[in-house]
Amino acid sequence: MKKLQAFFNELLDKEEIEVSPFQRLGRKRKAQVMKETYDGPRYLHKEEFLKIMDTEVPETLRENTRKVEIETPILKFALEIIKKYNFSFPLLNYAGGENGYNVKIRPTII
Repeated sequence: MKKLQAFFNELLDKEEIEVSPFQRLGRKRKAQVMKETYDGPRYLHKEEFLKIMDTEVPETLRENTRKVEIETPILKFALEIIKKYNFSFPLLNYAGGENGYNVKIRPTII
């Protein structure tokens, strides 16, 4: 069986076949599936931003500026963390990058 698999791998290397029966995806399909694509950044130019800021908004479309306090329930687990750290969470200071944040949050939730 290993000799047969080696034979198909050699055919794949020479690009004589696209899919090997020993692989779930062919090389072209795997490259296509594994390719990462990102959208372009979303932004406004200075002129566009200034135009938006200078635009007059009718009273009926303006946001309600009344300040209404909303109560949000806290889970017991979250309340224990708040009490433990007395609203002073060390993980918010100097958390460099995603891994830095992940390393700092572990002691907080354990």
